[in-house]
Amino acid sequence: MHPRRSLLAVRARTLRFMPQAALAVLDPIFNPTTIVTTHGYCVFDTLYGCGRELRPRPQMAQGHEVSADGLTWTIRLREGLPFHDGEAVRPRDCAASIRRWAVRDSFGQVLMRAVAAIGGADDRALLVRLHQPFPALLDALAKLATSPCFVMPERLASTPANQPVAEMFGSGPWRLPTGRVRVRVVFRVSPQQSLRPARRAGGGDRGRQARAVRPPGDCLDTGRRHRSRSFADGRGGLGRVSIARPRPHARPRAGDAHVGV
Repeated sequence: MHPRRSLLAVRARTLRFMPQAALAVLDPIFNPTTIVTTHGYCVFDTLYGCGRELRPRPQMAQGHEVSADGLTWTIRLREGLPFHDGEAVRPRDCAASIRRWAVRDSFGQVLMRAVAAIGGADDRALLVRLHQPFPALLDALAKLATSPCFVMPERLASTPANQPVAEMFGSGPWRLPTGRVRVRVVFRVSPQQSLRPARRAGGGDRGRQARAVRPPGDCLDTGRRHRSRSFADGRGGLGRVSIARPRPHARPRAGDAHVGV
């Protein structure tokens, strides 16, 4: 390919934008701010999501059954669902994640007051036993915006809710290659992305959307104009994210794209 055409192809896959805040914390349960929740949707996933009509739909879950008295819910996970470290997603991971999330979220606290027990019935079935019927259980698990019920491995979900987890392994569309909290944040497409349905419960294909966030300290470093980050375009290719650094009294140039996250 001609060098100029190659350069144009790279630019066509480069997203340049300026986030509204630095990503100082990576744990969306410990710190449910908008920027951290956005990062959470990249790395983690939820048992249920919401469609355009804002009704819960299975996401990590394949489906569920409810007993006649409404006191027992059995949620079955999709087959072959892995975390980014290669470990299978198990019901006990989901149970531990729900417990940790419920400590920090008001909807989760209401839910857990109705829960008698939560755990695994087998390798793929999450069993929730209630003291009393709780029809909004799926609404709680599909909660959007602030503090969604993200699922993470049990070893991470066992971290006290008032402390951030030390690693970033989820089952979402993107992964952090190091799997740990570092100053530089790089997202790459998850190898397990091909196992996901083509359409997400939220009404779109998250694999075709890229979001990137600034690492801590970017707002203090004005010596360089921008820095590139890697991102997955969701179609098996790897693109670049060029994140503009803030400059005093900077004016947007023609062609600049500013995307709020």
